[in-house]
Amino acid sequence: MVDSASLAAFGIKSADISRIYRSLHIYSVGFSKMLKEMRGISTKVYRNIWKVYSILLEYCSAGDFQTMLSEMCN
Repeated sequence: MVDSASLAAFGIKSADISRIYRSLHIYSVGFSKMLKEMRGISTKVYRNIWKVYSILLEYCSAGDFQTMLSEMCN
């Protein structure tokens, strides 16, 4: 779980929990909103940007993003 109480139970400081929530919002919802607000962006470019975003997520997880994603969904 990633609710505040669960994160705190894992020993994560309150300030860091706030940083986690802000980062999740900025780099997911905020990023998506920013792309949607761009005028004249083609569907192809939009998809390519999301493709790069997903590649970067996989890179940041040391190539184990698919496994990590399937574990989270089960």
